[in-house]
Amino acid sequence: MGHCGKSSYIPTLNRQMDSPWDFMYWTDWITFSVYKIHKYGGYAPEVVFTSLRQPKGIQAIHESRQPLSENKCGTDNGGCSDLCLPSPVIDKGRKYRCVCRDNFTLSYDEKSCVESDFETDVLIALHTVIENQKEGLVLLRELVNKEGDGQVLDKTISDKTEILVEDHKQNTHKPCDVHNGGCWAKGDSAKLLISNISNIGWISTENETKTNNFELFIEKDHSIFLDYDIRDNKLYWTNVMREQILSVDFNDTKNIMVIAENIGSIGIAVDWIHKHLYWTDSDLQQIAVSTLDGQMRSALITKDVEKPRAIVVEPSSGYMYWADWGENPKIEKCGLDGTMREIIVQTDIVWPNAITVDFVDERLYWVDAKYDYIASVDFDGGNRRTVYQAQSNSHNRIIILHMLCKAGPRVSMFSN
Repeated sequence: MGHCGKSSYIPTLNRQMDSPWDFMYWTDWITFSVYKIHKYGGYAPEVVFTSLRQPKGIQAIHESRQPLSENKCGTDNGGCSDLCLPSPVIDKGRKYRCVCRDNFTLSYDEKSCVESDFETDVLIALHTVIENQKEGLVLLRELVNKEGDGQVLDKTISDKTEILVEDHKQNTHKPCDVHNGGCWAKGDSAKLLISNISNIGWISTENETKTNNFELFIEKDHSIFLDYDIRDNKLYWTNVMREQILSVDFNDTKNIMVIAENIGSIGIAVDWIHKHLYWTDSDLQQIAVSTLDGQMRSALITKDVEKPRAIVVEPSSGYMYWADWGENPKIEKCGLDGTMREIIVQTDIVWPNAITVDFVDERLYWVDAKYDYIASVDFDGGNRRTVYQAQSNSHNRIIILHMLCKAGPRVSMFSN
């Protein structure tokens, strides 16, 4: 099986990680160095680059990190008026779910969005009762609590039910068109995109151990967390000082665009198939999503979120993963549409700041910045392994973890 991978960018405190091919790379802002280690562990980390002032974020840029796969929303955004988000399960013949921007509500046709008001919310809740009685009754109960007047709710239900049932009978759901692609890679080397306290620049994986091959890309920008869309030729990053998410074309670094403002963003992740940007917001305690130009912004996950940090997406399966190091630290997964949420790691974990996905071995890697270890589990949280355990007590040093895989046979530390 060929090596194909996508990155996952992740924040933390002082150090980061990434990897081509089968090697994870990370930055250490105390030693001003970049290190690498094999993803299966087995030996001490190796210094590959030095003399970089306080390096923070790191991303390995290569086409194989963002393999082509089915666009579950087709060419017409799935018929959704706002966001079409891929789902890990097929529901009503569809592989996606329509989601509305903030302050709008999904109508009972499950595709169009309307401005939120009480009557509209009741209508949608009644539609949900027809589809799923238990879920719909929960929505109605929430409306009673919100309105505080059961008589108002009863009258609204009476006025709307007849119209709703008739519309429901006529409503049909059709799957959207899809485009199938394959996993592919080009080139023999990757570039490592690195941010420090004032710049973003490149180093090449072909020039490891050299100290003079850091090529400036963006100057005078306090960036930490990075991701990109290789086919649209775009770089995305967070500036935590200005509370912004920014974007620029790789070939036009002078025209920097502001994608989102007034955010406490920690981690960002680009869905390169469906063209969405996901991020964690530790101030608002939510996982948010928008289109890549910042439009249709929606708070996708708002319940039971404390201090979300790293986030990574896997568009082909329709899942995302994120780390939360609140009072009950954990790593969670859910569909890119916000459904199917579950905890996959919650023991022996304190500050899970960096995560990434290995598409080939189907494993999730993370860094615990409190205990200075790198570990992995399979996508369901089983078969846990420790890849690297630092011997010192220098906490908070590993920040970001990435996985990069190359098409073709891979080097393994273990024989079959």
